[in-house]
Amino acid sequence: VRPDDLAAAVIRALIERSGTYLTADEVIPFEVGAGYALNWLSAVDRSAVLVACAQLLARLDAIGSDWSSICVDVAKRVFREPLATKLENLIRDGRVLWTPQAILVLAALALRVSPPVGGSQDMGPLGLALLALQKDLSTLDEEANPDPSTESKRDHLYREVLRGQVFSAEVEEGVLLARHRLHWYDTPAAMKSHPQFVDLAATFELATGVSLRDLEVLGLALWTRSIEVSGSPIHLDYFRTLGWDPERLVRTLSLFTASPDYLKAQLEDHQSQFGIQWSFDPMRRYPVTIVGPGLLVLSPALLLERVFGWLPMFDLVKSLEAAGKGKLAARAETFHRFIRERETLGTISRIVTAPGLAPRLYEEPELKAAFGKKAKTADGVVDCGKTWIVLEISTRHLQRASALGGSLQALETDLQRGIEDKVQQIESTISALVEDESRLTGLPALGGRKFLPVLIITEGFPVNPMTYQVINERLRSANLLVGPNVAPLCIIDQQDLYFIEHAVESGDASLLDLLDGYRRGKLHAMPFLNWLVLERKVEAKRPRSLARPFVRCWAAVRYVLRAAERANRRAGSGEPAANGDPGSTVGGLS
Repeated sequence: VRPDDLAAAVIRALIERSGTYLTADEVIPFEVGAGYALNWLSAVDRSAVLVACAQLLARLDAIGSDWSSICVDVAKRVFREPLATKLENLIRDGRVLWTPQAILVLAALALRVSPPVGGSQDMGPLGLALLALQKDLSTLDEEANPDPSTESKRDHLYREVLRGQVFSAEVEEGVLLARHRLHWYDTPAAMKSHPQFVDLAATFELATGVSLRDLEVLGLALWTRSIEVSGSPIHLDYFRTLGWDPERLVRTLSLFTASPDYLKAQLEDHQSQFGIQWSFDPMRRYPVTIVGPGLLVLSPALLLERVFGWLPMFDLVKSLEAAGKGKLAARAETFHRFIRERETLGTISRIVTAPGLAPRLYEEPELKAAFGKKAKTADGVVDCGKTWIVLEISTRHLQRASALGGSLQALETDLQRGIEDKVQQIESTISALVEDESRLTGLPALGGRKFLPVLIITEGFPVNPMTYQVINERLRSANLLVGPNVAPLCIIDQQDLYFIEHAVESGDASLLDLLDGYRRGKLHAMPFLNWLVLERKVEAKRPRSLARPFVRCWAAVRYVLRAAERANRRAGSGEPAANGDPGSTVGGLS
């Protein structure tokens, strides 16, 4: 594929997926750019900007929200005619008025340049400031990027597409909550006799001084409340019904809440390394900040990800290492990786186990027994008759230098360790099966078998035409997966696997049918979910296996909501809602 064709393919695919956002040049009859936004921010009250951004993101993150309709509604209120109608028509035609990225960039810039007190309260220019930022998003980090004279246009596009795709990647809320329950409670509870066992929830409390359950309760309570009040600050009186002492409340909130000044310092340090355009990690770690006497959820999506994503394990590991308990930290992290591998293999096992003539799954211990304990083997193979599906699991995250900074050197390391090294396991297993599959199956070998190699990167990977081409070039250079009966590598993640499980249990297709269809499809170089929904026309839904862990993850917050309801009834009758004054503890979070 020629570079120009590749760029066109990337652009077309991204347009089809998410539309294109508007910029000030397209709708404003005068020159305006990021400088306008910065000038306005330098004179406007910091808290007012943060609240306005939070309100937009809360409406975006509400379940079942229609962002286009929301933008039309806001545009009619903040822009005058005939501009308001012009924007409405553009939005109806599929254009995006404001992107989540621009809203987060504006909030981050407000933390850095807006006055903490004494600034203007006029939010009228907010909409134009966002459009102005969107015009210059691609140039905000020019000084932080490599010298343009030494970076090709193709490399620049490669970096930008990768960073944008990582930022835009989303885990469905139900999948996120269910996986958290499986990782921290259900799967470990079933493995207490395993030699690597670690009680992860207990170790989290030992490391951080915070109960994991307390973190979940506050996280879910703040998430639901922030959407209910459309991103407005939440007074700490909201937590009176918990009956917690102030120290317990502050201790738990401190894991994911920071004062604006602390958040500002973290953003400045982070952006000096990775630039402004995609660098939101401090806001991912601290998605809640303090505004007046209350708490402001900057983004409900970031809050949910903070509490139920990978960051609690980060808290556990870093806290133990800081306390000089590095061995326990390493052991917990290793066990957590093992849990995620078991989650993946368990999903595959459910997919291939069906009434009638079901395919057979062989896992790594069986492969080792057949081909030798010292042999490199994949994590599993599925016998589908004329085809072997050969599976390898990677639990690696992209380095922050790759995902945020767009460092090609860091990405080179990620491709080597996260993909190439893993594919070698697949290649070795394919060779062993070609040589004598009967050692594994106990049956006479079948001639003409085909091989479908699948790499499951549990935490996701930015699959797009550019990374797809780079990976295939690397594999060919390393003489991997080049056999005549070996298909190109298929890369999916754990969420994809859950959607496959649902499709299989619904009778829509088989595992082989879906993977082979993806490989042959027009969108084979795009994420599996794109192909499943846009080309295969299969609805992406959670499987039945996630129903119980999802419901159990909500059990704790149900208590909070019921307690709040009872407290409201008492308050209506004049009875005190609770003892103590949690509102007096705000200063402890600074």
